[in-house]
Amino acid sequence: MKVLKNLGSLKFTMNILLALAAASVLGTLITQNQSASFYAEHYGKNWARLILFLQVDDFYQSFVYSAMLFCLGLNLLICVINSFKKKIFKSGKSLGLLLIHLSILLIFAAALISKFTRYAEHVTLAAGEKIVLPGLETDVSFEKFKIDYYPDTDNVRDYRSDFSAESGGGKKKNFTLRVNHPAAFSRYVFYQSGFEPRAILKLSVLHAGNKIWEGRLEQGQRVKILEDKNLSLEIGDFIPDAVIEKNKIMLRSYRIKDAALLVNVYKNEELIDQSWISNSAELDAAFKNESALFDFAIEGLEIDFSTIVQVVRDAGVPWVWSGFITLLCGLAIFLFNPSQKSGPRDE
Repeated sequence: MKVLKNLGSLKFTMNILLALAAASVLGTLITQNQSASFYAEHYGKNWARLILFLQVDDFYQSFVYSAMLFCLGLNLLICVINSFKKKIFKSGKSLGLLLIHLSILLIFAAALISKFTRYAEHVTLAAGEKIVLPGLETDVSFEKFKIDYYPDTDNVRDYRSDFSAESGGGKKKNFTLRVNHPAAFSRYVFYQSGFEPRAILKLSVLHAGNKIWEGRLEQGQRVKILEDKNLSLEIGDFIPDAVIEKNKIMLRSYRIKDAALLVNVYKNEELIDQSWISNSAELDAAFKNESALFDFAIEGLEIDFSTIVQVVRDAGVPWVWSGFITLLCGLAIFLFNPSQKSGPRDE
């Protein structure tokens, strides 16, 4: 068929490669994964509508880009089939070329499988919390977080997260995540992505000099302070050891020293007030806000850490490895297995 002949031609290969190169430039020049208002503000309303319609805002995941990759894969497949029909794979070099072509097809297949089946999620967990993952009959529990410092300094040397899960037969499996040291469980791979400090404090809330509430408060927890007025508060941010530089509150270390905590006050669900407070008299004085609705007194402060984990399930990975191994075999055969034996020639 003429259509298949054209799809398998070198001309079509060059055209699709040029189109992919131009598309990649377009995806680089246009800022990706922004809101519609962003594109309207920076490119104008008409161009913004066109960008969103063609999915250029997320171009490498768009239908157009996927279609071009599919066409390139189809072109390679037809080239391999045509080569078989012409019976040109008779020598070692030709076999090497076949394997190289097949390896590219395998890698393309891996890309498509990953695109449509890959699962990836970043999860932030406090100790005792669990990750519920699709297709797993058991939950993965975050047990504890450990952080190590260089001797006589406040600089972090290493950190790690301990997890547990029940494997087949009811056996408990424990594994530890560290940076650049992922762990696999079932079909998922877990990566240590980061961590966040969490404040646990005993806090008193005062209004006009009178204590209206006191109790234990964990970061992320919202508590009622005046039931009749539907007022509540929570810790919005926490810096264990803070310093003010150029009117900005900066992190100095992860050890509790001059801590800074941002207290959010809500009426129903509306944020009505924010105040920075500290266990340091110097910082607390710097944070003093006369217009604040309440005064706060920290009577005890502890630190805990939440872990940030990336969870990935990618069925395309085995295909990538298959393609990579096939590529190495093809290159080895092509480079080290000449098609003709060398020898003296007759004049």
